[in-house]
Amino acid sequence: MRHWYFAARRSGMRIRSALMVAAYKKQLKLSSLGRKHHSSGEIVNYIVVDAYRMGEFLWWFHSGWSVTLQLCYLQLFSLEWLEQEPFQV
Repeated sequence: MRHWYFAARRSGMRIRSALMVAAYKKQLKLSSLGRKHHSSGEIVNYIVVDAYRMGEFLWWFHSGWSVTLQLCYLQLFSLEWLEQEPFQV
């Protein structure tokens, strides 16, 4: 499981970095009219928040299915444990 979490975090960082680079390049090409409507601080804030959310998506997606799988295993093994005969001394 740890390997999957690590891979999800690493992929998330790569996605976040790629999105930030693309957004910064887009900001450099922004016209003067576009810069009047949104300050550079607002644009950077959009970049950081949106890139963070997209980068964290993979980790949350992985957590969602893995927790579901772990709960199914827990229920299966707890039912098997209840069906066992008690210890006899």
